[in-house]
Amino acid sequence: MTDLITSTEVCNILSVSKKTLWVYLNEHKHRKFIKSYKLSHKNVLYCRQSIYEFIAECQSV
Repeated sequence: MTDLITSTEVCNILSVSKKTLWVYLNEHKHRKFIKSYKLSHKNVLYCRQSIYEFIAECQSV
């Protein structure tokens, strides 16, 4: 099973605010690497591995 984490945990991993996370999810050029699962309009979970792939892709540029 995929390890799913909350937006708060994603923000802690990336060391960003929730507003910056929103920008990453909607406007960042590597946003396709972040896999999210919308459970309801307020509850979204993210794949932990995809966050680390996003970080790696951003560092390789």
